Amino acid sequence: ISDQAVRVVPIHDRPKPVYAMANGKAMLSLLTDAQITALLHDQMPALTPQTTVSLPALLQQIAEVRANGFSYDREEHAEGVCAVGIALPVPGRSAHALSVVLPSYRFAARLPAIQQALEEVRQMCLCILSPCSK
Repeated sequence: ISDQAVRVVPIHDRPKPVYAMANGKAMLSLLTDAQITALLHDQMPALTPQTTVSLPALLQQIAEVRANGFSYDREEHAEGVCAVGIALPVPGRSAHALSVVLPSYRFAARLPAIQQALEEVRQMCLCILSPCSK
């Protein structure tokens, strides 16, 4: 949990839909477009004015996640809250996702540092799963 006066704390007993969360989009990126379509059935109600509610638009976002490795929630699950996430596939086990959630007014300024930290975590996980040369 952040040491900032204004912070975002995930509430685990109030799950949000995968299409509106950075960690959910990271997990969706591990599925095929056909699997995502079957899972969501184009049923994506808005949680905020920024929530992606179009399956084609979501599939485009997922294609970008697959290409650059990062997923985003830009006030999609809650107004004033943003997140960046990564998928962490684990061979032989369920995949995982990790996201950093923060107030929207800090998002742009902190994004490069958060992405760097998430990439370091991803590389550490990869090294654990298959030893690295480092």
